Amino acid sequence: MGRKMNTLPLFGRILIGIVLSVSMGGCTTTPFSLTRGASPDRHVAKAAPKPPAPSKTIRLTILHTNDVHGQLFPIDYDGMQNVGGVARRATLLKRLGAGKPDVLVMDAGDLWERGPLSKKYTGKPEVLAMNAAGFQLMALGNNEFRAGIPNLLQRSREAHFPMLSANARLRSTGKPVSREYVILKRAGLRIGVFGLTAPRTATYAGLSDLVVEDPIQAAQRMAKLLKPRTDLLIALTHIGFFLDRVLAEEVPEIDAIVGGDTHTWLERPYVVYPEKQPRKAIPIVHAGEYGVKQGRLDLWVRPGRQPGPVVKFEGKLIPVTAAIPEDPTVNRVLKRYRPEAGAMPGQPRRKKNRTPLFPF
Repeated sequence: MGRKMNTLPLFGRILIGIVLSVSMGGCTTTPFSLTRGASPDRHVAKAAPKPPAPSKTIRLTILHTNDVHGQLFPIDYDGMQNVGGVARRATLLKRLGAGKPDVLVMDAGDLWERGPLSKKYTGKPEVLAMNAAGFQLMALGNNEFRAGIPNLLQRSREAHFPMLSANARLRSTGKPVSREYVILKRAGLRIGVFGLTAPRTATYAGLSDLVVEDPIQAAQRMAKLLKPRTDLLIALTHIGFFLDRVLAEEVPEIDAIVGGDTHTWLERPYVVYPEKQPRKAIPIVHAGEYGVKQGRLDLWVRPGRQPGPVVKFEGKLIPVTAAIPEDPTVNRVLKRYRPEAGAMPGQPRRKKNRTPLFPF
């Protein structure tokens, strides 16, 4: 299937991803587990081997969120009271090691839109809060484009971190809308990270100058460019869980996928063993929605190892509760916006029963 899939149209790949997901136990937005039955067990991270001696490996921690959608302040969510909030997450990030050389903090897109401040400020409070919280990377989601490309470029200038998309470019110039990738030198590793944006973004009103390339083809191009220059290759995607599964199958050079778009809850990493490299395990992580949980993925990396540099990985989602104090630096940034956001906690949300194929 791996060799033939690339000839299918994009919608066909999505359908294959759905069929595979259902056959492996389904994909829901409830806490995700693939321990039911026999065959899904091979997709659970606990089966990964133990790491060798620390002197031969480097541990890297990725702290991740996705689909925050402007929920900067605590909310009531799916029966949970007063959860989330970027100031609490900033405190949690510090506790988990943000700022250390072996820790990366990233978001997989849809940072703004739909929140209480989004219509008026079109992403500015969200970007300023991310700056204060210490985020280092972000993928461009479809909702980053809704207020227009000039607005997105302004938010990119305000951000202290790169916004990434390897498959979004301007029709008029042929140039990328943002940086396609970065190569970071952290903890003795050369880490390549590239972004991917949902293809449907180009169909939105007012975006006639936007072209969004097939994300699988863009990822193949990135892998060819970056793999010889890096020790570890990470895809930071906003294309959804189903396409992330196809991505792992079709581009096995990728070592980990940090994703978003389908608001999927993966309490542990979902693991793909690509047909092209069946001895390699590629973890996929998503952290649901609205920042009510903080994602953590730990990778033990041995550069140059075959078939892949990752010898072990572990991941989990950490609830962001009222027991976590709010970071004062982030609160100072958000102080002027809090009255406009309404009473806290606000905007009660109900978790969907299933992962949507095309979320809003």
